[in-house]
Amino acid sequence: MIRILALFLALFIGAASPAMSQSLDTQISRLINLGRYAEAQALLEASDPDEEDRLFFIGRVLKSRGFLMQAIELFQNALEIDPRHINARRELTHSLILARRFAEAQRNLDMLDRDDPTPAMRPVYDTFQRLIDENKPAGMSASFALVPSTNINRGTAETIFQSNLGSGLISEDDRQTSGIGVQIGVHGFLRNRLSEHLRLVLMADLWATKYSDSDYDNLQSKLTASLQGRSSNLRWSLAPYVRQKWSTENTGSSLAPIEEFTNSLRAAGAELNLQFQLGDKNAVQLGLLTEERHFPAASFQDGRYDQLRFSYSRRLTDSLWLAGGLSLSPDRPDPAHLRYDGTELNGSIRKVWSKTLDTSLGISFGQRTFEGDYPFRDAPRKDDYWSLSAGVRNTEWTIMGNVPGITCSYGRTSSNIEFFDYNVTECQIVFERRF
Repeated sequence: MIRILALFLALFIGAASPAMSQSLDTQISRLINLGRYAEAQALLEASDPDEEDRLFFIGRVLKSRGFLMQAIELFQNALEIDPRHINARRELTHSLILARRFAEAQRNLDMLDRDDPTPAMRPVYDTFQRLIDENKPAGMSASFALVPSTNINRGTAETIFQSNLGSGLISEDDRQTSGIGVQIGVHGFLRNRLSEHLRLVLMADLWATKYSDSDYDNLQSKLTASLQGRSSNLRWSLAPYVRQKWSTENTGSSLAPIEEFTNSLRAAGAELNLQFQLGDKNAVQLGLLTEERHFPAASFQDGRYDQLRFSYSRRLTDSLWLAGGLSLSPDRPDPAHLRYDGTELNGSIRKVWSKTLDTSLGISFGQRTFEGDYPFRDAPRKDDYWSLSAGVRNTEWTIMGNVPGITCSYGRTSSNIEFFDYNVTECQIVFERRF
């Protein structure tokens, strides 16, 4: 994949040179790519080049012939003479990516992001960043987030529960609680390239959320081993994992057991993802997840959870994407009144403005149909829900090296069981840094 892009990127770099030298650089780049080195050198010498320009020219010739180590050295020599030689730094960054020296490539790309304002180069730098992110052997990122929410615990707004025995008051513990959470997360990975089209990726995640009401504090971790492969029109991954969540032990009442997001949890599972590329603009994704869950303080919720996902995405332009999907998610804890079949439809639109401002809108509709009658009611529980979300992120904005982003959503769940009838508005204001 990296080498396929080499010719395109080299041509783009030449075409995006400063205005006074663009024609010359473009002609020299074209001659070098055609292997007409003597003509390219004659054209260079006719322009009375400086020493750094000669080094840069020889480096480009060597790079075009596949001598990456020698080319890298010459580009570095040119930058020692003139650290502001943008073309040399562009070619050095690209050569380091081709040589799979991703840490050095990232350092030079950071300098280009900081020092080169050329709008035409943004697509190239975005491609450089994607290639580094997809191929570097190890990496780490950290994030800090503020999470304001009108309903931390997904509690009900209702005050009365109707049952076969009559009506009763819903306790404060089961009613909605608002607050602002502070979340800190760390992600790390190691990649081992097994062959040209196959690699093993080990990932570790740890994140903690703290609220003013400590009853809702939690700490979560996840370890994943992902085997990833690709061919001309297929990308796939198979990823077994284990995850754990520690939180205040609160099993809820017998009528309104606290659900998965508030109880401590241990789980082990696996996920299979397939992405089929249908031409340049269309893709189909299939996903299958299966997970065995154990709740130490609420063992009646133990059981297996599965999810089958199908989605379709289309690139309308170079900066606009549409996507939509369907998911099926059966959950099978032991009590019949907690078992359900879930169905969800979702859609999204994503727009990138000026290659750095990334915006998105999403919508989803879903239903959970439960199996057994709810306690003290003559009918199973049934939930209908929908949500809207919007997000924005600008990679040019940084605060002490951290890239900010914000995602907000509104969700509404309607249920025939009052405990689970609620709405929630919340945001996540994230500051992320990659190392």
